[in-house]
Amino acid sequence: MTHRRRALGLLVSAVALLAMTGTASAGRAFVTGHDQDFHCSSNPGPTPANQCHFIKTELDLVRDPTVNPFASQPVLVIDHAAGGPKNASGNSDEVINSLKFAYPGGPPPFKVADPQDPSFGSIVSGLNSGGFSAVIIASDSTCGGCDLNDPDTSSTNPTPDSNIINSVAAGPIATAFSAGAGVIALAGAQHGDSSNPATSVYYNFLPPSALATGIAVLEPGRGSAFDVVERDNAGKAETMFADLRRCTTSPTGLCRVTHTGTGGKVKLPKCIKPKKKFAFTIPTFAPKFGTLASGKLTFVFKKKKRTFSFGSIKALKLKLPAFIKKGKPFRVTFKLTSRLSFTFTFSGKSKRCK
Repeated sequence: MTHRRRALGLLVSAVALLAMTGTASAGRAFVTGHDQDFHCSSNPGPTPANQCHFIKTELDLVRDPTVNPFASQPVLVIDHAAGGPKNASGNSDEVINSLKFAYPGGPPPFKVADPQDPSFGSIVSGLNSGGFSAVIIASDSTCGGCDLNDPDTSSTNPTPDSNIINSVAAGPIATAFSAGAGVIALAGAQHGDSSNPATSVYYNFLPPSALATGIAVLEPGRGSAFDVVERDNAGKAETMFADLRRCTTSPTGLCRVTHTGTGGKVKLPKCIKPKKKFAFTIPTFAPKFGTLASGKLTFVFKKKKRTFSFGSIKALKLKLPAFIKKGKPFRVTFKLTSRLSFTFTFSGKSKRCK
């Protein structure tokens, strides 16, 4: 997957609305084919066009203090450190620059672990003891300009960084994730898309317990904890999200979390004519989820109900059911389910015009 691939949708930016209470015993993870670090560092500024918002949204979500017990700890960035053997000029630090651009007021504290540095193992070992709130793994160089697995390496070892990450960091990452820390895996590009199985090793560091039966070409296998939240123009998974908690009903000991909440009120007209269609939106969610959500709307009048299903929340145009009497109040309940496994219920009231 390259930075040129166009996606069908945008990752939602509703972090504030997705904060849920509870004790975390496993973490949240994003796995994406987007080379957000390349785009954001090349085009500074927190705008949707350059994907800086992707990184901020993801990092805020996986470090949410209501579910991450290590939220006060720094972020671990696995990338080439300035002055290191693969970054002597200091220019190949795209994740670091992206964090600075994504957080104009100052990014969360972070520490860099360079796979090519002798201290890599000792730094990532901090994941074992809750020393980091999250870990971000930089994109593969085959994205067309990214950092890891620099193409100037020997053809006999085309994935030197991934080999070190997978052998040294995979265990600590799994330990941290199981304890509640977040994981953000960026673009594996040609070293993660199975175009060459021998070198498609970029995503091998991901925790086995999170993957269940594993990932192939960024596609979750049966039983995987990941939900696909975005697909590309070819219909392949572009971004996946997992949110896990301990349970006793799964062979892995981890279960997906389906979040529920009350989203607020639906603003309806004071009265609605019976044979005329009326439109309404849910301002809180429409610009956030767009077509990444579906749901059901139910009219309730006394003991009678009628439900409509829909695939987009941008706007709905409906007629009142015939059983709603003139001049009488009725209620609307609106259940929205996003592809991030979040379900919210809205409600509203109105009257049928006389």
